[in-house]
Amino acid sequence: MKTWQWTTLVSELQDGRCILVLGPEVPMISATEECGESVVEKVADQLRSILNEVSVNAPKSTLAETSQSFADHFTEHEMRSIVASVYKNIESDDPSYIHNLIAALPFHLILTTAHDNLLSKAMHSAGKQPANKSFHLRGISAQNATSLPPDGADTSFGCSYNPGTPNIYHLFGAADEPNEMVISEEDITDFFLALIREKVKRIPVGMASMMQRNTHRYLFLGFGIRQLYLRVMIKLFIKALVDNPKGNPYLVTESLKGLQEDEIDQTIGFFKRGTKIEVENSSLVSFLEELLQRFRQAGGYKGAGHLQAAPLQGPQVNVFISYVHEDVHIVRRLFKGMHEAGLKPWMDEVSLEGGRLWDPELEEQIESSDFVVVVMTPNLVRKTDSYVNKEIALAIERSKRIRASVGSFLVPLATSNLQPDEVVPELSRFQRLQLRDDVFADDLARLVSDLKKNFQRRARG
Repeated sequence: MKTWQWTTLVSELQDGRCILVLGPEVPMISATEECGESVVEKVADQLRSILNEVSVNAPKSTLAETSQSFADHFTEHEMRSIVASVYKNIESDDPSYIHNLIAALPFHLILTTAHDNLLSKAMHSAGKQPANKSFHLRGISAQNATSLPPDGADTSFGCSYNPGTPNIYHLFGAADEPNEMVISEEDITDFFLALIREKVKRIPVGMASMMQRNTHRYLFLGFGIRQLYLRVMIKLFIKALVDNPKGNPYLVTESLKGLQEDEIDQTIGFFKRGTKIEVENSSLVSFLEELLQRFRQAGGYKGAGHLQAAPLQGPQVNVFISYVHEDVHIVRRLFKGMHEAGLKPWMDEVSLEGGRLWDPELEEQIESSDFVVVVMTPNLVRKTDSYVNKEIALAIERSKRIRASVGSFLVPLATSNLQPDEVVPELSRFQRLQLRDDVFADDLARLVSDLKKNFQRRARG
């Protein structure tokens, strides 16, 4: 990759804005090895061995093809039981060098097609506490079924932005639930049909909300993109799960060694059509080693933590910040400035804890806040159908209970001189303050002063 591309990727990792999507082609190698079999190849080998024992010719192929052939000659239950048994034996092994490299990087969300727990073991070895959950192809698991609302949406998995407690989501199910694993070619077809038909309904709400932002980069590793079905899998994944396929940057890293020049051009062209996918022709080990080295040289993880300042002193003025995620760079600066000025700001990227349900948490925060600040930009005005409109509606309703004589509860912040048609109509009756880039410190000081004065006025009754 070019230097500027490395710089951008490292910066996104430092800010906690990189989601890893891990494919099945992760070789089980040590730090001194260059190549080796992946877990799925080992499972496929075991199935082929059994087929050969009963005189069924099973040429070397993918796990999906081999398991489909196995299911054609045995029962599906037998196939799943054997696969689960093989995984159980593999999971007693140590994680590979690649798993350990991934665990050393600050991913807060990892979507994996692996059925095993080796990445989770690597995370634990790195001192992290991962939370694991799986997609259920044939429905929701019994333990989660009672928690689902009538529309069937899975709200049981909140997403943490803390890479110390990363979320690992098994897209193809996990080995401890054999009947839910996506293994055969038929399973893969059913999986993508479920995603295309139901979009993100079967994906946990907190995770789906995070994935639909266009502030994150998706990093695809281990997909062996020389195989057509894995190339198609990546494109289908993006089209089915990501809200704006052309809005997020994607990086697919795989070795294209052995392909002819025209084949490389065709492969890269396939990815770029309809998305912002870039393909890096590199081995997993060399890419991850260089990424980790550059990340450490740049100072390591900053993320939400670098937005936090010293502990607050004295009475805390609670301020809920409402914004659209296209303006997150402005809001991070606002959050930091408010925190350093002694306020207690709340923004979802920093303050929303893993495991908390999105709607109840936001409603609770708006209800308990002393003020709601709406960062009003052209980006926000264009969002006629967005979650931010619900936040604004809740804030307007809450403002009706606060006397105007003690200062406004809802404060629109204009980042530029807005024209009448650039103002959210519902906010036009509220007095606006400014937050301009060229005089940011001055505008921030006025905002903080006004909020503190109104807070004291309100406290005196």
